Formats: sequence, C-alpha cells, structure tokens
Amino acid sequence: MLVALLMLTGACQTREEVSSNPPDLSEIPDHESWNATLTTTQEGVVTSKIHYGHMQRFSGKRIVKFLEGVQIALYNSEGEHVADVRADKAVLNEVSQRIELTDSVVVHAASGLTLSTEKLVWDQRSDHLSSDVYVRVVTAEEDTIHGVGFDSDRNLDNWTIRKPWGVTRVAPDAKPQP
Repeated sequence: MLVALLMLTGACQTREEVSSNPPDLSEIPDHESWNATLTTTQEGVVTSKIHYGHMQRFSGKRIVKFLEGVQIALYNSEGEHVADVRADKAVLNEVSQRIELTDSVVVHAASGLTLSTEKLVWDQRSDHLSSDVYVRVVTAEEDTIHGVGFDSDRNLDNWTIRKPWGVTRVAPDAKPQP
C-alpha cells in the first residue's frame, strides 16, 4: 500500500510539472493555409502571384513560412509576366519585405534565362534578386555560367554572377552585337 501511495504521489507531481510549463506560443503559427495563391499589387498592377502548398504565419515574429513548395510569378511595372521562381521552401520577413527561397530554387525568365541555386533572396522593396551561394545560369543562347553569388533586377535583364566560370559560345575577342 505504501508503494502504491508513493507511485500515486509521484504521478501527480509529474503532471503538475508538465502543466506548469506552458508551450512557447511564438513557435505556434496563428494562421495557416494550404494550396492557395497570394496576389500582390502596386497601384492596381499585379507585381507577383505566390502559390504555395502550406503557409504558416507567425504574427509575433512577423514571419511567414511557405512549406511544401512555393511558386512565384513575377510581373514588371506594366503587369507583364517576366519570370517564374520555384523552391521547396521560403520565408518572408514582413518587416524587411525580403523572401528567402531555399532548397532546389529554379528561376525561368521570360528572356530564356534559367537560374538554379539552393538559396535566392528577393528584396521586394528594392526589387532585387540575390544569392550568396553557388549558382548556375543557362542563357537563352545556351551559355552555361557557374559562380558563387548572383545579383539581378526583377526582370532578370541586368544580372551579375560573382566568381564566374563556365562555357560560352561567344569567342573571347568577339565584340557584342548591338
């Protein structure tokens, strides 16, 4: 009987300890949705459409996580489609307006350029795309350029690869065509 009483008392203490430690609410999303599309506009013109498999919003942290795949269609200031971005995951910082896309990131530009990397940041305020990791770019002319680091405008018209190497079909002494 003494053993049973000790076991019962011990069990009560364990329950009190567990219930006295509330969960960290900042780790629990206050909004979730699945298989939806967010459309952003500026002065009535569509600037992007973000389609995701699963989204979690953490209001206290001002963070939105896109899980189970994310696809972003980018549009220029005239509302013309300029690129599609795909990644396995993304995190939006609502304060800085930066989206960090990670894991199997692929960008297809309307110009024919394709970018592959494991990390790409889209700064929505400056309309700038960048990466500080390995990137591979295949141009419309089928040139393949590798590098560590990438910077571009939203349209992917003006881009730079840092620490480049690769294969090009243009002769080194050839002058660019106007």
